[in-house]
Amino acid sequence: MNLPFVEFYITNVCNLACSNCNRFNNENTTGYVRFNKELYKPWADLYDIDLIGIIGGEPTLNPYLGEWCSGIRDLWPDSNIVLTSNGTNILKCKNLFAICSENNVTFEISFHDETIDQQIKQDIETFTQLHGTNWTPRITEDWDMLMSDEGFSFYYTQAHHFYNNQIANWDLNNKPEPFNSNPDKAHANCGMKHSHTFYNGKLHKCGFIPSVDAFLNLHKAHDNYPKINGYQPHIAGDDLSRLTQPEDICSYCPERYKVSKVITGFKSEKV
Repeated sequence: MNLPFVEFYITNVCNLACSNCNRFNNENTTGYVRFNKELYKPWADLYDIDLIGIIGGEPTLNPYLGEWCSGIRDLWPDSNIVLTSNGTNILKCKNLFAICSENNVTFEISFHDETIDQQIKQDIETFTQLHGTNWTPRITEDWDMLMSDEGFSFYYTQAHHFYNNQIANWDLNNKPEPFNSNPDKAHANCGMKHSHTFYNGKLHKCGFIPSVDAFLNLHKAHDNYPKINGYQPHIAGDDLSRLTQPEDICSYCPERYKVSKVITGFKSEKV
């Protein structure tokens, strides 16, 4: 069987505080996950996956990033794998060049803020000089890449605008409250409905579901989001038809999304 696209959510930790972060990593959420081959082997035995994303938070802040990249590549040797980062940690992430090049993992930098972008571009130049190989740009109307002869590929995307997240307002106790949408309408307009997400060996409808728990813990707001506990993620061998259909939990998302420019900065600057 085939899955076109899935993501692995590997950390709640991010060093940026981006407005409207749809995984709530702009808050001081904590926690990362180590790769566990036994959790995902049943999936690899049953499903080919065309494109695999590795996300967070900021995935380069997971100290076991190398285990994730090599483990996923071992289970899905023919899949395209993309590691999505905000790009600010490329000079600090240990063995990043080897991790990506040895496991044929494309390193995607998702640019969020023009002022931070300039520093990232300088870091990219330093990174390429440190690794002293031949680097070749590939530019089309749709994407921009920089590729090393040794197998490391930068892939650049522009994410200077985010859709609003699943917080409709804050209640009288300063706790977040979700939308109360028509699930069919919310799902029809959802920008995450194709971002089916692996977490702790189970496949979730979207990245919001596994990532929101740390945020709710932080604000002691689980009572405002009771459908989270009622949602049943998929295990290997399940009928996966629910992944692409509206469910009750979709009511937590807005029926109409608003797009706004990302306001961000390093968390140390925000405190």
